[in-house]
Amino acid sequence: KGAEFQLEYTSEEAIGQPVYFLYPETKEKLSQGDLIELLKETGALTFEAPMRKKSGQEILVHTSLSPIIDSENNITGVISYTLDITEQKKNEERLKQQARIINNIHDAVIITDLSSTITSWNKGAEFQLEYTSEEAIGQPIYFLYPETKEKLSQGDLIELLKETGSLTFEAPMRKKSGKEILVHTSLSPIIDSENNITGVISYTLDITEQKKNEERLKQQARIINNIHDAVIITDLSSTITSWNKGAEFQLEYTSEEAIGQPVYFLYPETKEKLSQGDLIELLKETGALTFEAPMRKKSGQEILVHTSLSSIIDSENNITGVVSYTLDITEQRKAEEARLEKERIEAEKRKLDELLNIILPVAAANELMDKGFVVPLRYEDVAVLFCDVIHFTKFSNSLTPEEVVGHVTELFECLEVITEQHGMEKIKTIGDEFMATAGLLEPNKNPLESAINCGLAMSEATPKLGAKWHVRVGVAIGPVVAGIIGSQKFQFDLWGDAVNLAARMTRFGRHGVVTMTEDTWLKVSDRYQGQSLGTHTVKGRGEMNIIEVSSIQKNQLPWFQ
Repeated sequence: KGAEFQLEYTSEEAIGQPVYFLYPETKEKLSQGDLIELLKETGALTFEAPMRKKSGQEILVHTSLSPIIDSENNITGVISYTLDITEQKKNEERLKQQARIINNIHDAVIITDLSSTITSWNKGAEFQLEYTSEEAIGQPIYFLYPETKEKLSQGDLIELLKETGSLTFEAPMRKKSGKEILVHTSLSPIIDSENNITGVISYTLDITEQKKNEERLKQQARIINNIHDAVIITDLSSTITSWNKGAEFQLEYTSEEAIGQPVYFLYPETKEKLSQGDLIELLKETGALTFEAPMRKKSGQEILVHTSLSSIIDSENNITGVVSYTLDITEQRKAEEARLEKERIEAEKRKLDELLNIILPVAAANELMDKGFVVPLRYEDVAVLFCDVIHFTKFSNSLTPEEVVGHVTELFECLEVITEQHGMEKIKTIGDEFMATAGLLEPNKNPLESAINCGLAMSEATPKLGAKWHVRVGVAIGPVVAGIIGSQKFQFDLWGDAVNLAARMTRFGRHGVVTMTEDTWLKVSDRYQGQSLGTHTVKGRGEMNIIEVSSIQKNQLPWFQ
C-alpha cells in the first residue's frame, strides 16, 4: 500500500515489471548480478536516487536494500525499503541558504549554545568586532560583554526568552583592539522540532555614532532660547520655567504671564491624556518625543503645532525638566490639505476621463473633454461590422442572469481585443450584438479589408470561449454621419446606409464567414474567396445578391466559386 501511495502504481500495474522502470537513471549503473554480489558481501545497501512516479513526477528517495535468503542460504530476491526525502532535501537546502544569507549580513550575527559558547560567527561580526571566526568560535559570549557577565546568567536568559520570545538591550561591547562601542542587541531563541531551546541567535548593531548624534541634538535643544519658534521649558511638575521670545510671538503671552503656569493651559485637550510622570518615563526610554496637537493662543485662537520634547539631564544623568520646541504648522497643514484636495479632484477627473474613454471611442472622448461637445460629421468610406450570436435567446433562457452576463462579458472582451488588433474601433453593444468600424475616427488605408479580417478572426475565436459561441458577421462600407446623442447619458452612434446594410447582412450569415452585398464584395473580390448565396430581399433596399467570404483568395479563383 505504501508503494501504491508513494509511486501511484497499483500492485497489478507494478508486479511483473522490472524494478528499473522506477529508477530510469540507475539502469546502466549496476547490473542485478553486481547487486547480488554486493549484497552477499555487505548484507545490505543504501543509496539516494531520483525515482519516477506514475504521473511522471520525479521524487528523491532514500532506498535500503536487503537480500531475501532461503533455507539453504541462497539469495532468492531483494527487499527494498524506500523513503521519500524530497521535502527533507529541500529543507536542508533552505537551511544552507539561510546560513549563507546570515554569513553575508553586514551587522554582527552570533549564535551561542546553551552554555553561552559561541558556535557561529558571521563576516559582519568579524568586521564589527575584529575577531576572526576561528578566534571567536568556542569562546564564552561574555568575553565581548564584560559588564554583563555578573548581571544575567545563561539560565536566566533562557527563562526570559521562553517567556518573551525575544530580548533587546543596549550595552557596551569590547572589540579585539580594546575599543568599546555601544551596541543594540536583539536576542532570539533557536528552537528544535520538539519546541526546545537549543541555542540563542544574537543580532548586534553598532549604535555608537547614533548615540553621539542624539546627545548633540539634546544639547542643542537645551541651549536654544532666542530662535523665532517657541521654546518652552518645564520642570518635573509640568510648570513652565522658561519662555522665549518665539513663544511670546507665537502664543501672545509674555514670559511674565506664562512662567509659573502649568504647561497644559496651552494644550487643554492633552491634559487628561498623559501625566507628567508618564511623559518623563517615555523620555527616559526614548530620549525624545514628537507629536502634533492644537494649541490655544492668548486671544483664544487655536493653531496646529508640531512639538518636539527632549529631556534636560543633569551631571548625574537625572532628568530635571523638559524642553519643548514648538512649530506653528497651521498654514502648512492648510496648504497640505489643499494640495491633497486638489490631487483628489484631479484623480476623480482622471477616473471620469478613463470612464469616457471606455464608453466612447478615444477620439470622440478626447473631443468631448476638450470642447464639451462632439460635432456631428460625415465620414466617407467607413467600413461597418456587426456581429451577433447565433441562438442567443435559446442560450440565455437556459441560464441564470448572472451566468448570462458572465458569458457575454467574456465574449465582448474577446471581441474588443480582436477589434483593436485589426485597427478598428468598438462603437457599441446592444444585447448580444457588437458593432465596430474601420476608417471612422482613426485613419485606415484598407477599412473594408480590416473589417473582413476582423470578422473572420471573431468567427475563429468565439468557439474557444467558455460558452463556445457561434456568431454571424455582416459588413458594409460607405459614407456615414457620426456624433454623440443624449445630454445626460452620452452615447456615440452613427447613421447611414452602410450601417443599415451591415446590420441586415447578419440575418443571411452563418458561422465562419463574413456576409456582404455583391457591391461590397466586388471591391475585394481579387483578395478573398467568396460564394454567392443568391438573391434575397433586403429591407429598405429590395432584391440584392448576397455574398459570403470564408477566406483570403489564394489562387485568384472567381468570386462565384
